[in-house]
Amino acid sequence: MTNDITMTTAELLENMDAAREQVDAFLAELTPAQIAAPSTPTAWSIKDHIAHLGVWAEGMVALLNHQSRWGAMGLSPEFMATHPGYDQMNHEIYLRFENVAWPDVLAYFNDMHATLKSVIVAMTDSDLQRPYGEFDPNALPDRAQRPVVGWIIGNTYEHYEEHLQWMMEGLEG
Repeated sequence: MTNDITMTTAELLENMDAAREQVDAFLAELTPAQIAAPSTPTAWSIKDHIAHLGVWAEGMVALLNHQSRWGAMGLSPEFMATHPGYDQMNHEIYLRFENVAWPDVLAYFNDMHATLKSVIVAMTDSDLQRPYGEFDPNALPDRAQRPVVGWIIGNTYEHYEEHLQWMMEGLEG
């Protein structure tokens, strides 16, 4: 993640909306069977990907509101104290939504996306450049001084694009 991301709030929201429109267009073409079927390369279903995206957005909402990012994502302090990698974290998130019905997962994703957008709308362009550590006083030193906008990007439109690609590949494979 670079330290010199220059982006306005309007540009960030525009990029989020564009990526979200792509996800929505993709989802609109799917059958319930396609949404539920595990696929490659991740062995996750499309439902699992959408739940995952919602949880990471919820983590950003918490961070930007100076709350526990990991707690909002359902990751306990005890679990996080074990220094899990992203694969372990994502597995815990997967388990949280494993038995949640598709309509509820989609509603959750929609809610988290809208909530995150409302938080970002209230931010100024200079707020996006504030260090991550101002939002999370317990941030690891390697991330504390970098602009928070990088994490917002990585947990919104870049994350949507990454998972959209995996979901599309899963349908092809």
